[in-house]
Amino acid sequence: MSVQWPANEPARLEALQRYAVLDTLPEQAFDDLTQLAALICQAPVALISLTDARRQWFKARVGFDVREIPRERAFCDQAVRQESLLVIEDTLEDERFRDTPLVVSGPRARFYAGAPLRTGDGFVLGTLCVLDLVPRRLTGTQVEALEALGRQVVAQLELRRQLQELERAARERAASEEYRHLFQHANDAILIFAPEGEIVLDVNDKACEVYGRPREQFIGMSLRAISVDPTRGDHELRRLLRGGTDHHFETTQLRSDGTPIHFQIRSSVIEFRGRSAVLSINRDVTAQVHAQQALARSEEHLRQSQKMQSLGALAGGVAHDFNNLLTVIVASSDLVLRHLPADSRERPHIDDVLQAGRRAATLTRQLLAFGRRQQLARQLIDLNTSIGDVMKLIRRIIGEDIEIEVRPGSGLPLIFADPAQIEQVVMNLAVNARDAMPDGGRLTLETSPVELDAAALADHPHALPGRYARLEVRDTGVGMNPATLARIFEPFFTTKDPGKGTGLGLAVVDGIIEQHEGFLEVASTPGLGTTFRVFLPEEVGERVSSVPGVRVVRGGSETILVAEDEPMVRSLAHEILTGLGYTVLLARDGVEAVEMFREHQRSCDLVMLDVVMPRLGGREAYAQIRALAPDMPVLLVTGYSPELAEQRSPDSDVTLVLQKPYDLELLEGKVREALDRRPASTR
Repeated sequence: MSVQWPANEPARLEALQRYAVLDTLPEQAFDDLTQLAALICQAPVALISLTDARRQWFKARVGFDVREIPRERAFCDQAVRQESLLVIEDTLEDERFRDTPLVVSGPRARFYAGAPLRTGDGFVLGTLCVLDLVPRRLTGTQVEALEALGRQVVAQLELRRQLQELERAARERAASEEYRHLFQHANDAILIFAPEGEIVLDVNDKACEVYGRPREQFIGMSLRAISVDPTRGDHELRRLLRGGTDHHFETTQLRSDGTPIHFQIRSSVIEFRGRSAVLSINRDVTAQVHAQQALARSEEHLRQSQKMQSLGALAGGVAHDFNNLLTVIVASSDLVLRHLPADSRERPHIDDVLQAGRRAATLTRQLLAFGRRQQLARQLIDLNTSIGDVMKLIRRIIGEDIEIEVRPGSGLPLIFADPAQIEQVVMNLAVNARDAMPDGGRLTLETSPVELDAAALADHPHALPGRYARLEVRDTGVGMNPATLARIFEPFFTTKDPGKGTGLGLAVVDGIIEQHEGFLEVASTPGLGTTFRVFLPEEVGERVSSVPGVRVVRGGSETILVAEDEPMVRSLAHEILTGLGYTVLLARDGVEAVEMFREHQRSCDLVMLDVVMPRLGGREAYAQIRALAPDMPVLLVTGYSPELAEQRSPDSDVTLVLQKPYDLELLEGKVREALDRRPASTR
């Protein structure tokens, strides 16, 4: 027998599912009603039968061991479609059922009566039925009783459903209260928002705290309004909605005051108040991100420092050799010029050689500057004064097509600096600004005092909190893109045409500022201009000025021991000093210098030592000579300033330094100064 579906079958099946009774365990109330039906109808078999799309399932059974049978074998299917009491007095006489398995085989039913289980909204879920093994009839009382019991089964089903709903509501209420507690007291910000427009539906207390917004302001606003990159947010939302499962990503959003917050976000699709929504758990990882950024900056600073140290070591070595050669060029040219008549035709050529040597010496000093290896003559200075001293020269080289404005700030702290080097910084920055404004523009130099704490110095780990003198150099030039900005302090990097720049200007600035315990900041926008900010720390302690005293240039008759490994420099020093009337003893290295000093100690008035020499360097020879004669004046000669950092004795009155390359006046002055500083007992 094929199944004939009732017209309302989909709705009937949906109604059956709402009762959630199929495949449940036996229940006493239904068993009692089934037993009562069997007793009243005096039938060996009684069943509460529920019919779904494919089967007839028995909620309660009397005299029948099977839990379910296929729907096409069921008497109840006809009762469901008939929607009224179905009585079959003899199944063998009814052509609809005579060939069904329940009739021709076990239990070989010959009688069937089934009362429909009709719900309040008119759907027949199944039957309360009785079966017998012989043909028979029900009395009128039995029919009424069977129908009444069927209504009781439906009432019991309804009561059962209501109890289940009450229990579910209680569970949901408890779960909701627990959820609300967890929601409100979570350590992460939690937001629930509608996918359409990303409109916020609910937030927890942590979200209000992290974002700095009250709940009333949050509800109804779009998350796009606080997203740094709304397009990225839209992309991640689409990925979540496509996948339908947990989605993880990182993003940046804004507090109410505009401060960016970095989040790790875990989101999922949920049902919220009867609608689809997104649950977003946002973990604030701003501190971790800042720590990672600080670490990256420190690593980059370390790499840059190591690179500069390597370049500085290279520059120092080059400078040492160059300065030996330049000493010969500069001093020899100066010596020749002294002996040439004023109207000599050779004089201009020799003067050109001298000037070229001095320019080469300047380039060597720049190499030492970007390598942080030059000698500084530091003293307490006012930054405004240094800028004022160099402005006349700046105005001359900048040109009339660029407007210059100087804004000196008041209350500027004093700094401990080398005035010449600070002027070099100002000059280099001004020239750099000029070159960035080929069609003219505006150059502004402004100073101001600033107080910087540890947070403000996060990007400058070697700087100390305190007061700083700040110099801003602003131009309205072409500006720089990020790629160029990242390389501007690299030695020899330049964007200028060949022959128009060495690429050392800003590297020198960076080196000078670092040697002065300061730091630089740069901001630039292509097409709008560039701003350099120089920060130099206030001098709060007392330091001894390293500015040399005034030299009195004159010769003498004293004896000077000169130790120099470079033959040309040694010969030149001999010629200059003997020309001034001095007696000169020459040594080729530190070993010879110590031996000659032991031999001529009584007649020796000054020892002049090159710091870098073979066999025994100047510092070692210096130590041995001072051990023999503690009051002996020593003039240390170097083309490489850091050698002296370890060598100089701040408490010594008899040690001076002569920087290569030197000219006649500088050599004469330093020698005379060293001799005049001898203790009276040694003269």
